[in-house]
Amino acid sequence: MLCAYPYMSKQIIEKLYKIEKEEEHYKFLLDSGAFTAFNAGKTITLDEYCTFLEKLPFTPWKYFTLDVIGDPVATQKNYDIMIKRGFTPAPIFTYGEDLSIIDEMYKTSDFIGIGGLVGVPSNKMILAVDSALKKVRGRKAHLLGFTRVEYLKYFKPYSCDSSSWEGGARFGFTEIYNLKGRMIKIKRKDILKKPSFEQIAAFKRYNIDYRKLGKKEEWSGGLSTIRKTSANGWVELAGHAERKIKTKIFLAFATNTALDLLYDAYTHQKGNK
Repeated sequence: MLCAYPYMSKQIIEKLYKIEKEEEHYKFLLDSGAFTAFNAGKTITLDEYCTFLEKLPFTPWKYFTLDVIGDPVATQKNYDIMIKRGFTPAPIFTYGEDLSIIDEMYKTSDFIGIGGLVGVPSNKMILAVDSALKKVRGRKAHLLGFTRVEYLKYFKPYSCDSSSWEGGARFGFTEIYNLKGRMIKIKRKDILKKPSFEQIAAFKRYNIDYRKLGKKEEWSGGLSTIRKTSANGWVELAGHAERKIKTKIFLAFATNTALDLLYDAYTHQKGNK
C-alpha cells in the first residue's frame, strides 16, 4: 500500500504499525506528498518531512525524497541533503528531465521513482515511460501514479501505484478483476438487469452479496459495497500482477476507511489461498 505524507494521520500510523508487525509480506511505500500539497496551494518543508520520518514508529519499505514540483534542481538538492542527514530516500526522475540523470540516481539508490506523468497526454505519457524504462534497463523503478493496467504486461515495471480503485465511488461504478489482466467496470444498471456469470463469480470470490448493489445507498462512500468490491478487485489484480509479471502494484489510500477496505480485502483473499 502507499500513502502520501500529508494524509498520515495518527490513526493511520497506528494501524500501519500494527500491520507491519503482523504481516510478513506487507510492503508500505511512503510518498512525500509534494504533488498533493502543490495542488492544495501548500508547501512541505524538508525539515518537516525529515522530522516526520524520524518520529515514525516503523520504517517504510521505501520512501521517496521530497520533490519540488516543476523544479528538478531543487528536488536534487533536497535529495542530497537527505542523504547527508542519514536518510535513504528513493530519488525521483521527473518527466522532461534529461534521461542521463537516471544512471546518476542509481549510484546512490537501487530504487528510483519516475514521476511527473499525471496530466501528461496519453500518447506522450506512454512514450515517456517507454524511454525512461529503456534507460532503467531492468533496474528497480517505480511508476508514480501510473494507472494504465493495459500497459503493465508490456512495460513490466518493478512497481507502480494507483488510486484508481477509488475512482468508481466518485464516478458511479465499481470494478472486478477478470483474472486475465483486465479490470471490468460495473454500473448499477448492470446489477439491476442481470449480472454476467463472470461478475457473479467475482462477487463470490470477494464474499460480497452483489444484490446489495441494487440499493442506491450502496453506491456512495464509507464502507459501501461499491468500495468493498473495487478494493477486492484491485487487490486481486495486484496479487495476480506480482505472480505473473513480477510487478508490484501499490494501492494508494488517503483515509483511515480506505486503509481498512484495502487491508480487509487483502486478508480475505489471503485466507482463500
